[in-house]
Amino acid sequence: MTSHSGPTVSVCIPAYNEERNIDALLTDLRSTQLSGGEILEVLVDVSGSTDRTAEIVRSHSNLWRVVRAVDSGERDGLLRALDRLIHMATGSVVVRIDADVRLHPACLERLLQGLSDPEVGIVGPRIVPGPSRSPIVRWASRAEWAIHDHVSRRQPKTTVVQAFRRLPISLPADSGLEDAGLQQQVERSGYRAAYVPGALVFILPPSNVRGMLLQRIRTIRHIRDHVRRGYARPATASPTIVWNSLRGAVQQGQTTIGAVAVFGAIEAAARVSAGAEGVLSPSPLFGWEPVEGTKDFGWSVGSPVHRTIDQNPPRPLG
Repeated sequence: MTSHSGPTVSVCIPAYNEERNIDALLTDLRSTQLSGGEILEVLVDVSGSTDRTAEIVRSHSNLWRVVRAVDSGERDGLLRALDRLIHMATGSVVVRIDADVRLHPACLERLLQGLSDPEVGIVGPRIVPGPSRSPIVRWASRAEWAIHDHVSRRQPKTTVVQAFRRLPISLPADSGLEDAGLQQQVERSGYRAAYVPGALVFILPPSNVRGMLLQRIRTIRHIRDHVRRGYARPATASPTIVWNSLRGAVQQGQTTIGAVAVFGAIEAAARVSAGAEGVLSPSPLFGWEPVEGTKDFGWSVGSPVHRTIDQNPPRPLG
């Protein structure tokens, strides 16, 4: 990466036990295309990790001095870890990134371009699911994120990777959703959110139906907790908005009726299960826990997933 005039960027990555993912993400960041600014620092919170996450981050810091491992000494949850990193950030733009994703080389550049509008305070990318061992999960995941794409084009919902202006904000400790909580804090500061479909982020879906079902159960529980505590319902949780977006995704060929039916069946089962689980157990203390299958392949350099994304990136839209 070459330094240029423009915004300085602080990258914030919560990374609890992410030894199978963090190496590839930091490698992506080192090779990112950024002509309109510079990455000032990459802050990786490894607090409480019991695997090689901290070791891998420190090895990257030896090669790229902007990388820094942050360790509070104990695992204190996603919200606290992310809030800690945001308050440590010194760049004019802060980019929050989940540790288990891959970035298109132009992703950050396009997100910064989205922030060039003085009325925009936070932007999000288009999420593209990678391969799964399960055809059912592959169809359902494509339908899920096609719907998210159509919703966000009308009512931006930033998630997974969020680039925002450095503002005097704090993540609400009782928010059920860290991404929605962060977006709402920025919007309350007088800015609006924007969606950048040309910025691509790749995620790895679960490798089996059980894993996807568990992932959706936890997502639904977090949304319900978030709304119950008085926060606004995310656009992607509105049945009317989702239904209209679903039709648009099918009409434009981003997904099929069959794939939507598969995702709908998984979603219906997850909603029933989430209701029962919410009665029997309290909300999870630490937020997002890894579910079965989401790390089966790994993202290490040279892995099948890594090669698939490097050799066959989807065409950016928008």
